[in-house]
Amino acid sequence: MDAELLRVRLAADLPKPHILPVRDRAGFAAALQTGQFDVILTDHDLGNFDGFEALQMASRAAPNIPVIFVSGTMDDRLAVNSIKAGAADYIPKNQPFRLAAAVQRAVQDAKRRREDAEQPHRSREEFAAIVESSTDAVIGKNLDGIITSWNLAAEKIFGYREEEALGRSISMLLPPEQLEEENRIMERIRRGERVETFETVRMRKDAVLIQIAATISPIRNADGQVIGASKIARDITAAKHSEEALRTSENNYRLLFESNPTPIVLYERDTLAFLAVNEAAVRLYGCTREEFLKMTFNDIAIPEEVPGFVERLSQLTAEAGNSGIWRHRKKDGQLLEMEITSHAVVFDRKNAWLSLAIDVTERLNLEAQLRQSQKMESVGQLAGGIAHDFNNLLTVINGHAGLLLALPDLPQKIADPLKDISEAARRAAELTRQLLTFSRKNVLQPEIVELNEVVNNVSKMLRRIMGEDITLEVNPAPSLPAVKADLGMIEQIMLNLAVNSRDAMPRGGRLRIQTSSVIVDKAHVQQNPEASTGRYVCISFTDTGCGIAPENLPRIFEPFFTTKELDRGTGLGLATVYGIVKQHQGWIEVTSQVNQGATFQIFLPATSEAARALTHSSTEQRVIGGTETLLVVEDEAPLLKLMHHILGSYGYEVLGCSTGKAALEIWEANRRKINLLLTDMILPDGMAGPELAEILKISKPDLKVVYTSGYNTEKLARDFTLDRGANFIQKPFHARKLAETVYDCLNSK
Repeated sequence: MDAELLRVRLAADLPKPHILPVRDRAGFAAALQTGQFDVILTDHDLGNFDGFEALQMASRAAPNIPVIFVSGTMDDRLAVNSIKAGAADYIPKNQPFRLAAAVQRAVQDAKRRREDAEQPHRSREEFAAIVESSTDAVIGKNLDGIITSWNLAAEKIFGYREEEALGRSISMLLPPEQLEEENRIMERIRRGERVETFETVRMRKDAVLIQIAATISPIRNADGQVIGASKIARDITAAKHSEEALRTSENNYRLLFESNPTPIVLYERDTLAFLAVNEAAVRLYGCTREEFLKMTFNDIAIPEEVPGFVERLSQLTAEAGNSGIWRHRKKDGQLLEMEITSHAVVFDRKNAWLSLAIDVTERLNLEAQLRQSQKMESVGQLAGGIAHDFNNLLTVINGHAGLLLALPDLPQKIADPLKDISEAARRAAELTRQLLTFSRKNVLQPEIVELNEVVNNVSKMLRRIMGEDITLEVNPAPSLPAVKADLGMIEQIMLNLAVNSRDAMPRGGRLRIQTSSVIVDKAHVQQNPEASTGRYVCISFTDTGCGIAPENLPRIFEPFFTTKELDRGTGLGLATVYGIVKQHQGWIEVTSQVNQGATFQIFLPATSEAARALTHSSTEQRVIGGTETLLVVEDEAPLLKLMHHILGSYGYEVLGCSTGKAALEIWEANRRKINLLLTDMILPDGMAGPELAEILKISKPDLKVVYTSGYNTEKLARDFTLDRGANFIQKPFHARKLAETVYDCLNSK
C-alpha cells in the first residue's frame, strides 16, 4: 500500500517516472546490478534487513545513485544517522508532498557530482548557479565568522538580502543562548572536521526564531589549510510544528480514549479479535488489557447473539451508528445489557470496529418496573371504580333481603331463596372488598399494632386450615417495634399468604412465619426501587412449595392472574396483599426458585408508639332503635330508599336527600330536631361528606355523624378519623348492622 502511494504521488508530480519496486534483499541486490535508475527510495524497516544495510549495499554497488529514506518508523535520531551514513534525504511518510522535490533535488545533486567528477575545472559561474538554485540556504564564512557568500535561499529563509549579509558576522543569526554552540562548532571546523546534520535554532531579520537542520563543512585553500566554513541550512520550523501538532493530537486522542468513562473496545472486522480497550472497559468487564488482547468479541458476547450482531454491523449506514442492545458476560459470569454504538475505523493498518458500550442493565430494569407500576395503578383505578358502583347495588340487594328475612312467619319456600340471595351478595361483597383493597381505595382504620401478638393469634387459626401434612413454624423476633396499621387488613395479609403457600404444597411441606426489625439503607433501596430508607418491621412467609416460574414472577400481584386451576381461586389473593401493603406505605419483596419454594417479605414502617392490647367485640344480640331524627344523604336513589326503610323500621324519623346542597336546605328547616347525620363520603355535587359534616357542626357542635362508602380516596382516609362500628360503616352492609352503627353513634359520649 505504501509503495502504491509513493507511485501515485510521484506520478502526479514528476513527468512519467519509471519505478522498479523490490521487496527483499535478493530483489534489491539484483536491481543494483542493472544500475539503470536515478534514485533509490527505501523504507527503514524492510523485514529481513533494514534501510541502513540497503544504503551500504547501494554505496558499494552504485555509489553515484542517491538514496532517500521514506519511513514512518524512524525517529529524529535515526533520520540524522541516515544523513550521516550518506543518505541524500529523509522524508517522513506523513509528508508525501515533499517527496517529488526531494527526488528532483537528489537527482540534480547526483548529476552535479557526476559532472564535477567529469569536469573538475567547471567555471565558478556554473557552480554559483547551482548554489543559487538550491532550496537550502548555502552560507560561506571565514574562521572569524564573517559571512562571505549568501545565496537566494538564505535570503528567503533569514530575511536578509545578500548585500545586507555579506561582510557581517554570522552572530546576527544567533540567539544569545546559541553563541556557545557556535563556538564549539567553529573549533571543530578549525580542526578540519565536518559537522554532520544537526538541528538548532536561529534568528531571522524580524527577530522571529526558526528551527533549522544544518550541515557545516570546512573550506580549504589550495594548500589544504582550513580558511572558512560552508553551511547548508534547511528551515524545518513548519515540519517541527506539524510533528508537534501530530504528537499533541495523538496524545489528546489517547487521553480521550483512556479517560473516557464509557467503555470503548477496538476489534478487527474479520476476526473480531480485540486490538485495544480503554480503562473503563477493563473495569466493567473485569479482564486485564493483556487478557483482552488474547480474546475476541465472541468471548464477551452471548454466542447465539454474535451472528445477529455481526449482521447488524454490516447494515450500519455511513460506517457508524447504533448497533442495538446486546447481552454481554463479565469475567465473573454476570450478564449485562449493553447498548453498543459502533464506528468503522482503520487501526494499525487493519480494518476495525470501534464500539462504545454503555451498560443499560439498571435502566432497563427500572423501565420494566415503571411499566409494571403503571399497569398496576391502571388496573387499580379500574377495580376501584367498578367496586364502588357494585357496592351500592349489593347494599340494596343485601338490605332488602335482610328486611324480608326479618319478617315473622316467613314461609320456608321464600326464606330459603332469600338466604341464597343474601349469601351470594355476601360473597360478591367479599370480592369487591378485595378489589378495593388492591386498588388502595378501601378506608384505612389504623391503630398501633404489635405484630408478634397478631402473628400468634392468627397462627392458631392457620394451624386448622393448613392441614396435617403442612408444618407451621412461627418465629417471632424479641423486642419487635410496633406498627401503625389496620388490624383486619394485617390479618388478611397473613391469611392470604398462608393460603397461597398451602396451595403451593399439595403434597405437604413446611411454612415458616417470622418477624424481624430491620434498618433499610441506601444500598437496599438501590436493589429494591419500591423500598425506602428507615426502620421497618418485616414479616416473612417461607414455604417449601413448588415455587414460582421466572416468567410468572413479575405478574403475581396482578388481579385475576393465577396459575391455579379454575376452581382454586380468583387470582385476587396476592393482589389484595399488594394493595394492603402499599396502602400502609410498605412494600413486598419476593424470592423464589421452581421446586424450591418461595419467600414473601412484607416491610411495614415501624413506630415508637406503644400498642394497645387486642380486644374482640361481643356477639350478643342487643336491643337497638330509637326515636331520634336522622338526616340521610345518599346519591343512589334505591339505596336512599332502602336506608329510609331500614332506619324507619327501627323507630327513627328519617329526612333524606341526594346532594350536599339539598342537605343544607333540609338542615336550615330542621336543625333543632336533627340528632345525627348519615352521609356518603362522596357526594355528586362535589361536596364531600366530611365537609358537609363540618359545615353543620358549626351551628350544632354536638351533632353525631356516621359516614358510609363503597370506597374512599386516600386523601379522605388520611384527613378524617374513621372508626368502623362507631362513625363509619362500609358498603355493602346488612340492615341490622346499619341500625347498630346508628344506635351506637347516637348513644356514644
